[in-house]
Amino acid sequence: MENFDVMVIGGGITGAGITRDLSLRGLNVIMVEKSDLCSGTTGRSHGLLHSGGRYAVKDQESAIECIQENKILRKVASYAIEECGGMFVSVTDEDSEYKEQFLKGCKECGIPTEEINPKEALKLEPFLNPDIIDCILVPDGSVDPFSLVLGNVLSARENNAIIKTYTEVTGFNIDDNVIRSVEVRDKRNGKREDIKAEIVVNASGPWVKKIGDLLGVNIPAAPNKGTMLIMGQRTNMRVINRLRFPSDGDIIVPHHTVDIIGTTSIDVTEVEKYPVEKDEVQLLINEGAAMIPIIRKVRYIRAFAGVRPLFGPGEETGREVSRTFKVLDHSDKIENFLTIAGGKLTSYRLMAEKLSDIVCEKLGVSTKCTTHKEVIEEISKEEIRERTFFDMIQRRAISKYGSRAKEILELSRKDKRYAQIICPCEFVLRGEVVYAGKNFIANNIGDIRRRTRAGLGMCQGGFCYYKVAQALVEDLDFDVIDAHKDLLKALSERYKGVKPILWGDQLKQQKLVEALYFCVGNYDNFENLFKLGEKR
Repeated sequence: MENFDVMVIGGGITGAGITRDLSLRGLNVIMVEKSDLCSGTTGRSHGLLHSGGRYAVKDQESAIECIQENKILRKVASYAIEECGGMFVSVTDEDSEYKEQFLKGCKECGIPTEEINPKEALKLEPFLNPDIIDCILVPDGSVDPFSLVLGNVLSARENNAIIKTYTEVTGFNIDDNVIRSVEVRDKRNGKREDIKAEIVVNASGPWVKKIGDLLGVNIPAAPNKGTMLIMGQRTNMRVINRLRFPSDGDIIVPHHTVDIIGTTSIDVTEVEKYPVEKDEVQLLINEGAAMIPIIRKVRYIRAFAGVRPLFGPGEETGREVSRTFKVLDHSDKIENFLTIAGGKLTSYRLMAEKLSDIVCEKLGVSTKCTTHKEVIEEISKEEIRERTFFDMIQRRAISKYGSRAKEILELSRKDKRYAQIICPCEFVLRGEVVYAGKNFIANNIGDIRRRTRAGLGMCQGGFCYYKVAQALVEDLDFDVIDAHKDLLKALSERYKGVKPILWGDQLKQQKLVEALYFCVGNYDNFENLFKLGEKR
């Protein structure tokens, strides 16, 4: 039986941040995740690097956390952040009436603001609604959640942490109110094992209540679904927020080559299946168009939803629930069990620090947190530039992998086969796929997508997934039959997000993808995978 100081349950940004923090303090840590890294709430977010402005009036504790962590992340995780800036705009008189409350709240929370006139705003963002009344600049940004989680996990692994994906917690062995070991099952081969840890941390996001139920511990979770849309282009360079109390469809976040419109807020009880409804799609388009009218005409490539792991011990629901976080010490029932719930992507590092402080106190460890100054990934753009050929690919690689981009691009430079652009939508090289399979804990096409962004563009995997499958077989020794099954599974998963926005160019694209695989590729059961997508 393996023995650790701490076991962290959950491979999203919270679990990854905790694992890194504790490993940097010298503790022996294992992290288990029932699926892949960043496959839950973190990977289904709009990736906003919050300035805190969104919460400056009604949720100032969250706002203060956001602006403080915003500044820290720009220093320690710059490789994963686009410092695009943000603006809040009013488009109605009612919006404009909110302005003074907003400015007052931002000042109280220490959030820098700059008010500019509508003409200046339109020069900065030409596609803005020409009838906007007010515009206030704030230090928002966007962050790539996949790159941020991967960077934290790789840093933790370099500090001797053990990372186990596709490893599900199935039970606990308890004696005298102490967890003696945790029962886990490898979902790929069914193998079961017990893992012993002095402290067990529940950082499983929307699944915190499920983990608590296995121990007979009631955790007052308030899961809340947020639906988002991905545009096939960028209509804005900055984050655009509606100047009003947080509500549906009031933010557009730029990411790489696309924009993400968000988000809804719907309380749910089911955290495994939460389909996107067509009325949610139309709501987001209508509300987003109030800020940027042209989005009614752009091409959408995907709709998706995530479940926020809100902490809700009271009567509040939906947007009334604070976006701050809570650390729960369950020592009244289980001495060595902690839960962390709530919070934001922007505040993950602070969340990890606060929980890790409690863990260290329980274990008698005096080492202090260093994640506020320890850079996750160094970036040396000049050194990389000397060794690469495509400037666009270079910039994209740096934004995904930080300093590791150098090694990946060097691999592609030495072997022309690895220099093949395997995903033309996202400029992903074959060498990236191979490197990810060998070094980034990637076990299938879905994992490769989350590491490299292959399949996140216009075709949603249609023109690149068969190439990824080919690389898995030829370069990573995957079984041909297993790769075939994985290809169908990956395409089916992509279809789930495409189905709600099948009109116009995206419908044409989907029919072309079907023809490519079913007719040209002779995939006899390809039609079935679309039926599978409808059954979610």
